[in-house]
Amino acid sequence: MVIATKGLVVLEPVTEPTPSSAEMAPRPRDLNGKRVALLTNGKRNSDVLVKMVYDLLAERYQLSGYLHRDKVNMSRPAPQSIVEELATYDIAITAIGD
Repeated sequence: MVIATKGLVVLEPVTEPTPSSAEMAPRPRDLNGKRVALLTNGKRNSDVLVKMVYDLLAERYQLSGYLHRDKVNMSRPAPQSIVEELATYDIAITAIGD
């Protein structure tokens, strides 16, 4: 939309959202024996949160270990090397902090 008032042209760069589709990853029926990848984003307490979630799961299931990675920069996607490493695990848990 373009609005012109007293020699000033105001552009409104708003459009309707483009719908997209996404599919949820398959969920395991049981967590026993699974390896868990934890990903934090570098914000304060995100590491504490994912570790607490892991500890709760470890109380309920016989997990076979975990990996923790921090993507360091909260405003950027995780580096491809971290994504590829997490993808080798059975389950991934991520969290933000603050």
